[in-house]
Amino acid sequence: PRIRPAGLNALAANSSGPAGPAPSSYSPALTATAAWTSRWRRCARPKAGLRSPGASHGRTMTAPRPRLRARASRLLLIVLSAVLPAILPLSAEERQRIASSKPVSLEGGARLDWRLSPQEGGAAGGSAAGGSEAGGGAALDAAGIFDLTFGGLWSFTLRVPASLAFRADAGTVQASPGDISLGAGLTGSREALRWRADLSWTAPTGESSPWRIRDGALPSGGGTQRFGAEFALSLIRDPVVLSCALGADTALPQRVPSGRLWRAGELRASFALHEALNDQASWSISATPALTLPSLANGRWTARGPEWSLSIAVQAGWYPEPFAFRSGTQSSGGAWAWIGSAGVRKEWKR
Repeated sequence: PRIRPAGLNALAANSSGPAGPAPSSYSPALTATAAWTSRWRRCARPKAGLRSPGASHGRTMTAPRPRLRARASRLLLIVLSAVLPAILPLSAEERQRIASSKPVSLEGGARLDWRLSPQEGGAAGGSAAGGSEAGGGAALDAAGIFDLTFGGLWSFTLRVPASLAFRADAGTVQASPGDISLGAGLTGSREALRWRADLSWTAPTGESSPWRIRDGALPSGGGTQRFGAEFALSLIRDPVVLSCALGADTALPQRVPSGRLWRAGELRASFALHEALNDQASWSISATPALTLPSLANGRWTARGPEWSLSIAVQAGWYPEPFAFRSGTQSSGGAWAWIGSAGVRKEWKR
């Protein structure tokens, strides 16, 4: 029978039937389509149990499989091109800044944090200088900070701290090295939104021996390895910056005079508002709720449940290059303290 050019379905129906008229009766496009359809049908996998004519030894007819690897590779590229921009939301300006920035930069500096509490014995950053004894005091935490940045995205931080405490009631000054910490961070931005993810590890290099502390040494360390993670978001609406962060800390078990102690850790959130007054001055207010998990001492929990706390701070800052000064007040658990910091930083680019 004569084949009418009725499309691919008619060609597929007649390709396996009796031979049609002479090839001269087909148009060139129809002939090419019929040849392609014939090749497609030969490559199609036969049904189960179909045997080729004249096959020997009972073997079934097989056909080459489609090129699944090539198709899978193309599908993977399509998926990655759609998913990666959502995982790393970088704006065009951010990509241009990263491309034009130096590949490696090293930034070093020193920072001095102080805390003056007339109601406590002077505590700062967990380095108590007198615990809950009566009498005011001042505590200073000094640190050398070094930041290594790659391409404006990845950064690695080394912090070498030391603690200094002044006891007003006893008129004494004590100093002790602190716990050295290492951190790694990843930053990015999308339009007015900035984000940062950080991981940290702290080594027990500070003074934490209960026997030495009992003899009057200044406690300046946690006594065990600690691990931390934090994710922060900042929304820039010039001249105001709104920021929030979620963080968690935990530690490895440690030996104490009464046996073995494990501090499960702390969960915290931070909400802050910063306003720039000019190119060198700003002020901020922040609230930090925290949830301290109970400790495990010799297989028993020291408390029935976690403890909740709230810290509120108001500070003002002045930033003349390359210096930075901050000062303000902080209230936590009904007690207030005067807090502040002073620092200087220097950057070297490759």
